Amino acid sequence: MAHERLAAAEPENTSYARDLSISYERLGDLAHHAEDTETAKALLTTAASIRRALHRQEPNRIDLAEELGVTLAQLSSVVNNDDRAALIAETVDVLEPFERAGTLTPKGTAVLRWARQ
Repeated sequence: MAHERLAAAEPENTSYARDLSISYERLGDLAHHAEDTETAKALLTTAASIRRALHRQEPNRIDLAEELGVTLAQLSSVVNNDDRAALIAETVDVLEPFERAGTLTPKGTAVLRWARQ
């Protein structure tokens, strides 16, 4: 993937890493809709790993936190119940500080509502 080469060449460039995570997320979504759960899980796990790294790199960026929450929600649909519970808890942990600060967007609010149901 071209995004992989760019992200590897400039690991500090969050735009390249973000683009790469989007590619993995979209491929994972396609695999999930094709009922290829194992491929979806692998692709979404990779997307989540990249998104976690981005969030660690820039923890105050609401967009990266919300995108991580979305990816964790997608990944939770293709894992077992124990893993699902851990992903949901992680989603809440990532988004609650932004909720307390009053900076969540409607997207983040929706993901947090999903995680709390």
